[in-house]
Parts: sequence; C-alpha cells; structure tokens
Amino acid sequence: MRYYNSEQSKKMICGTKNNLKLDVVLQKYFPSNRKWGANVVFDANGDADFIEICKLSDVTPKSETWTHYATIGVYNPSNGNKERLWELFSLFNGKNKDEVWVFAYYKNFGDAVRRALKGIKNLKPIKIF
Repeated sequence: MRYYNSEQSKKMICGTKNNLKLDVVLQKYFPSNRKWGANVVFDANGDADFIEICKLSDVTPKSETWTHYATIGVYNPSNGNKERLWELFSLFNGKNKDEVWVFAYYKNFGDAVRRALKGIKNLKPIKIF
C-alpha cells in the first residue's frame, strides 16, 4: 500500500499511534507492491478519518491511472453510542455514478479491510445516498 503523497505517508507512519496501527493493517492486507494506494483524510486530531483505497489500473510511460476500489471511514452512530465503528462504502455508484453505497459497519478496522480486500463488487448496499 502506498499513499497519495508523502505528507499522508508521514502522518500514517510517524503520526499518532492510531494511524500507525491502521497503517500496519493496511500494509498487511494490501502489501507494498505498488498496485494499491490510499488517499487519507485526517480529523482535527491528526487521526485517519477516511481512507479511500484505490487500485492501479493502467500504467503508461507518462502516467498512472488509479481506480476507486473501496472506502473505509469512521462512523459515529447518532444513537448516542460512543462506540467508534468503521463504515465500508463505495463512491461513484448508480446510473449517474453519483451515489454512495454503504455495505457494512465493523467494530474492528481489520475486519473492514479484510472485507474490502475480498471485493465489494457483488455486495448489495444496506444504504444508498
């Protein structure tokens, strides 16, 4: 797994303990073979809040093309429960490619990553936005 830019890489590897734990999981399941990449959005505390996983789909001498694969983000339920969940979802869905499809919620980041690795192509969404 590689990151979108060096700043994101630095925040994941040398940042907070939470980010380092997430990086270890990502590197385990999406090995550093340069075929997988992540774009990470961080919260105000510097913790990874949203991780878009992309797959290298085309390489030419002048460019690389990355395709959205899945996204894992922090989900805070509105029911007052303080438990942090990980939401597995995908962008660019539907007839007009403007829908977000939510597939599952996980207590453990590793579970969300393992499910993403298996692929989400044949999963049915539990929510559509």
